[in-house]
Amino acid sequence: MPQQVGRCIFCGGRGLTKEHVWPKWLRSVLDPSLATSRHFYQTTGFGRMRTITHRPGSIESRRLRIVCERCNTGWMSRLQNNAKSRLLPLVRGQYISLTEADHKILAAWSMMFTMVIEFFDLTTLATPQRERMEFSRIPVPNDSWMVWFGMADDFPWAFHHYGWLVGKRGDVISFDLSKSPSVILPRCNAQSTTIRVGKLLVLTYSSRAAVPGFNVDPTWFAVEHGLHLIWPMPTTGLNASPLRRLTKAEVIEVAWQFTGRIDPQHPKPTWPPQPEPTPFPKIGRRYSPLIK
Repeated sequence: MPQQVGRCIFCGGRGLTKEHVWPKWLRSVLDPSLATSRHFYQTTGFGRMRTITHRPGSIESRRLRIVCERCNTGWMSRLQNNAKSRLLPLVRGQYISLTEADHKILAAWSMMFTMVIEFFDLTTLATPQRERMEFSRIPVPNDSWMVWFGMADDFPWAFHHYGWLVGKRGDVISFDLSKSPSVILPRCNAQSTTIRVGKLLVLTYSSRAAVPGFNVDPTWFAVEHGLHLIWPMPTTGLNASPLRRLTKAEVIEVAWQFTGRIDPQHPKPTWPPQPEPTPFPKIGRRYSPLIK
């Protein structure tokens, strides 16, 4: 593969740094036994194609060379520091009351984290460079994202990421993996990510495509699945009660919800993972070349 030109996925600048995806202050609460992450890519709206990546190895040691030093030590560091005091009680399983400012900071942190871990597998990339660039300039949540928090003691994986291309026949996008990460066009236009951070479950959903017959009521979704709505801003009193602990089966159910609604024929994930059913061919690269 030709040598990649180092360009930041957020600002497009040079001078990339090789950084751990999980910040040091969070690595202390990670469960090393949850070494597996899962990435799903599928197309909907025509003959389905799907690829699944199970990536083993310690989640603490994973590093990506996709962010420049200016972003890493600038706005990203400030967002991490602002989120830290609000996240630490939650990752320890403690209930805290959140203000409107807390919701915005935690939603922005969840978006930033999702945008980064999408690059573990480029076939699941859904956020375009323009949106990442706008977010780096003003790191606040926008209307195309939804964020929920939950609590659980037992998780089946470190994170679980779905990427979809929702469109018409012929919409499949191919991309040149030899290009800089910042100029790779997303193959997907919708994503759902479930992240385990200590005892905290973080669920994000974003879409740049209108899915016929598919509307998400974020408030109903939170109540239905025992979650707290972080973004869009919840109505007064919605998150007044402490979060109940989700079972492992409920964690899997939450992670599968958007795929199950967009494509009802998609098989629900199981734990332990079962072999991929046949008639769905695996496509795309198994691993991202950006992981070091």
